[in-house]
Amino acid sequence: MNILDVLHADHTAVTNLFEQTRQAPDSAELGELFEKIRRELEVHIRAEEGIFYPEVERIGPEAAAAVATAIEQHGDAVVLIAELAKLGPDASKFKAKLKALEDGVKNISATKRSGFSSSSASTSATCTMIWATASRSAKPR
Repeated sequence: MNILDVLHADHTAVTNLFEQTRQAPDSAELGELFEKIRRELEVHIRAEEGIFYPEVERIGPEAAAAVATAIEQHGDAVVLIAELAKLGPDASKFKAKLKALEDGVKNISATKRSGFSSSSASTSATCTMIWATASRSAKPR
């Protein structure tokens, strides 16, 4: 499994949580699911921006451009997460904003898959090597 597979798996897990929000029987469960989504995305974003992206940017201009786009999209997601946390699951706009966050996460995932995957084979291999190195050096929380 390479880094792109790991990133995709993370996005799939969050997508599954979004699907569960549509089945939530009440605002309490919706709030709990949102908190899980928030935590997953915050950890994921910190890991990417703090460990993976700085190394990927060094690969070259194509990779740096893909990283810049992903970071911009992360910023949009962070804003929506903050707005959702402030609103709470009982608010009338909550579900619409949650859907906007879901759509944004899908877009981020697609950007990564196309941006990093379209890079050369050596870029993909370098990404995998970076992930393996970062995984070994990361300390458990």
